[in-house]
Formats: sequence, structure tokens, C-alpha cells
Amino acid sequence: MSDEIERTTPLGLFNYARSYWRSAEYLHAAQLTLTHPTAPVSFLFYHAIELYLKAFLLSQSMTLSKALAPASPSVLQYPFHTNQGASNEGLPNRG
Repeated sequence: MSDEIERTTPLGLFNYARSYWRSAEYLHAAQLTLTHPTAPVSFLFYHAIELYLKAFLLSQSMTLSKALAPASPSVLQYPFHTNQGASNEGLPNRG
């Protein structure tokens, strides 16, 4: 895996993202009659955007292991997500 990470380039990630983006465009143009036709198209667009962002971050000298790491769960732990955090910030407690 580390060998694969070392070989990944911004252009490689960009091209990979482009493949997802173009696939989403073609799938959308097919206008399939499904119960949820936009779900796979949206997924492909979302993943393409994620890969474009990672390609950009890698091009800005961010390490690939950091760019490929999932978002930190600590972001979800921010105090305003709890009633206690809201009252600590001087906001009304709606609990």
C-alpha cells in the first residue's frame, strides 16, 4: 500500500476523478427508468469531487497519506453540537 501511495501523483488523481465525473455524465444522459435514477449519478459526482480535491491538495505539497485520510471525527465533537456547549457559548439551551 505504501508503494502505491508513493506512486500516486496529482495528475493521476485528477485523471481518476475525471473518469468518475465523465461516468456520471454518461449515466445521467442515459436517463434510465429506475426508482432512484439520480442516486448513482450523485455518488459518482461526489466521489469525483473528493478526488479532485485530493489531487489539488497533493499538488499543494500535502502528503498523500494526510490527503487520503478520512475526515477527523473530532470535527463532529465540537461543543456547539451539545446542549452544554450551547449554553457555554451563551446560546439558549433547547434541550
